[in-house]
Amino acid sequence: MVVYLDGVMGLNFLVDWLLLLGVNRMSGFPPGLGRTAAAAVMGGGYAGMCLVPGFGFLGNGLWRSVSLGVMSMTAFGMDRSALRRGVLFVVLSMALGGLALSMDSGRFPELVTCAGVLALLCRIGFRGKAGAQQFHRVCISYNGKTVAVNALEDTGNT
Repeated sequence: MVVYLDGVMGLNFLVDWLLLLGVNRMSGFPPGLGRTAAAAVMGGGYAGMCLVPGFGFLGNGLWRSVSLGVMSMTAFGMDRSALRRGVLFVVLSMALGGLALSMDSGRFPELVTCAGVLALLCRIGFRGKAGAQQFHRVCISYNGKTVAVNALEDTGNT
């Protein structure tokens, strides 16, 4: 079987970018296209480096975890909410990898189990609130200056 480096890097970029955007969206945060794209480029580069002769050691669990952690910090930052999103991104990435391996092996029960666990992780991670948030345009005025921002409606500001 022939594996093309550009194909692997492109596919990993796309999957990582969509996963990062999805985690932001489900968490109620704005997409942050630039930061998530930079993190996805890092993920695609990491996947490509794993295929380069002499760098196969990068495919072990330690380096995967380091790569996912650096991608999370790049995409989400370093605050408390970023930690939650980062952990969720790492767990969902690993679950997606398990799904891909199950599909490759052709064992249907494993695929259904992995899909169920992934759905459960999303349910637990977002406490059933995924997609339920509402955003409103809010104008804030101070000292004669006005700024319009998007605000998340929650119980603290209704």
